[in-house]
Amino acid sequence: MTLSIAAMRVSFLPVLKSLKSAWMIIFLGLAAAFMPLSSYAAVHAGGDTSSARPVVILSDIHFDPFHDPGKFKQLQAAPVSRWASILDAAPAPGQARQFAAMQSACNASGVDTDWTLLKSSLEAASQRQPSPLFVTLSGDLTVHQFSCRFHRMDPSGSDTAYIDFAVKTASFVALELKRTFPHSPVYIALGNNDSSCGDYRESPGSLYFQGMAKAVAMDAGRAGRTEILSEFPHQGDYDVPLPSPMEHTRLIVLQDIFQSSNYSACDGKPDPSAAKQQVQWLLHRLAVARAHGEHVWVMSHIPPGVFVYQTIKAHRNVCGGQAPEMFYSSGAMADTLEKFAGTVRLVIMGHTHDDEVRLLKPANAALTGSGSGEIPVKLVPSITPLHGNNPAFVTGKVNARTATLMDYTVWVASNKTGAGTQWKPEYTWSKAYDLPDFSAASVAKLVMRLQDDRHGSSAASRDYEQWFAPGEGKTMGMLLRLFWPSYACSLGHMHAAGYRQCLCGVAATKKSGFRH
Repeated sequence: MTLSIAAMRVSFLPVLKSLKSAWMIIFLGLAAAFMPLSSYAAVHAGGDTSSARPVVILSDIHFDPFHDPGKFKQLQAAPVSRWASILDAAPAPGQARQFAAMQSACNASGVDTDWTLLKSSLEAASQRQPSPLFVTLSGDLTVHQFSCRFHRMDPSGSDTAYIDFAVKTASFVALELKRTFPHSPVYIALGNNDSSCGDYRESPGSLYFQGMAKAVAMDAGRAGRTEILSEFPHQGDYDVPLPSPMEHTRLIVLQDIFQSSNYSACDGKPDPSAAKQQVQWLLHRLAVARAHGEHVWVMSHIPPGVFVYQTIKAHRNVCGGQAPEMFYSSGAMADTLEKFAGTVRLVIMGHTHDDEVRLLKPANAALTGSGSGEIPVKLVPSITPLHGNNPAFVTGKVNARTATLMDYTVWVASNKTGAGTQWKPEYTWSKAYDLPDFSAASVAKLVMRLQDDRHGSSAASRDYEQWFAPGEGKTMGMLLRLFWPSYACSLGHMHAAGYRQCLCGVAATKKSGFRH
C-alpha cells in the first residue's frame, strides 16, 4: 500500500482510511467489534457560572489564495485590504481546470479552505458567538504546499517575493478574523505551514516573522501590541495579559515549529539552538507569571507526545523495545510546561485537524485521574477539510476568576465546501462526558476512562471515537477503534517510556530495558 507524503504529515485520518483494506487490518493485528455508536450524555454539572465569559476557539484554517489561479497576479499586486473584493469577483476563465492542474502538480491530498469556506466559517462563528471575550487561532493560517503553488504561479519569483506573498496570505486571514470580531482581541499562533521558506522550515528573526508581527499585533489589540511588536520578530512568540475580567491571567503564544521532529532552518540544516532558546524563553515567562501569582494559558500549534500514526506507518515495534515516533525532537517543552502545573490552566493546540484531548503530566508520574500536578490540553478541530473531516470550530465559556475553560461546544459544517452550508452543534463537553469543566481533574478522569478501556467499546470511548473526525464519526470512529490502545495511551503519556508502559505493561518495559 502506498501512502502519500502529504497524507503522512499530520492526521490519523489518512491511516484510518487506509485501514479499510484487509492488509492494514492484518498488519495492525487488532480486532474490533463494530458496535453502534451511542452517547452516555448526562446532566450538565453547572459549576460556578457567575463569572463565565464566552470565547471562540479556531485552528488550522489553511486558507488557499491559489484556489482561483487566474486571480494570483491581482492578489500579488494588491494590498490585503483589497483581497476580499478580488476574491468576491466571478471566477477567472478556466478556474476549475487550472486548479485541478495545480493540485496534481503539487501532489495535493485534498482541497484546503477557499474563500467561500473561509467566509462561511467566520460568519458561522460570529453568529454563534458575536461578542466573545477573545478569539484564538492555534496555527496554520496558510494552505498546504504553499511553496509549490507559489512557484508554479511565479516560476521566477524571488525569495523576497515569496515571503511577501506568504505574509500577505496569513495577514489576510488575520484581517478577516478582525473584521469578523472587531471588538474582541484575536490571538494568533503560527503553525508549521506559516513560514518564510516552506513547511517545517524557518529561521529565527526571519523576514516572515518581521512581516507578520504587525498583523498579529493589530488583531491582539492595544493591551498586547507593544509586546508583540517587540517580541514576535524573534521566533514568533509573545506573552500578553488576557482581557478583563480575566485579571491576573496571561496568554503565552509559541511558534513551536522549532520543537518539531521535522524542523530545519531555512538553509535545510538542523538548528537545535532555536528550540533551546525558545524553551528558555518560555521557562522565564512562566517563572515570572508564577512569581506574580498569575494564571497562564499557553497556545501553540504542534502537540508534544507520541505521533501514533507515524509510529504505525514506520512499523515501530514499541512493545519490542523500539522508540515510538514523536511530534517533538525532545521532551524539553513538555517538561517545562509540566513544572508549572497549577499556574498553567490550559494549553490550546491544533495540527492534527482532529478533535482531541491530551493531559500533560510529569514523565514518571502515574495516571491517577485526579488532575493533581497535571495540565489539560485541547486539540482544536480544523476549518480545512483536507483530511476528510468536515470543517469545525469551538465556542466555549471561561471562568474569568479561575481561568478555567468551563465548557465548550463543537460546531460542524454540513459539507466541506462552505456553499449552502449549515453549521450545527456536534456535542457539548459537559453533557457528552458528564464532567463539570475542562480542568485538569476533569480531563484526567476522561483520559483514564479511555485508557482503561482496552477495546475502545465503552460509552465514553465510542463518543470520543464518533467525534474524533468532525462530521465523519460513523466511519472514522469505528476505524479508530482498530488501534484504540495505541491511541488511548498517547492521550496521557507525552514521554516515550510512559507511553510504552501504558501500551505494553510494566513487565515488557523492564524486559526490553527501554529508556527513551
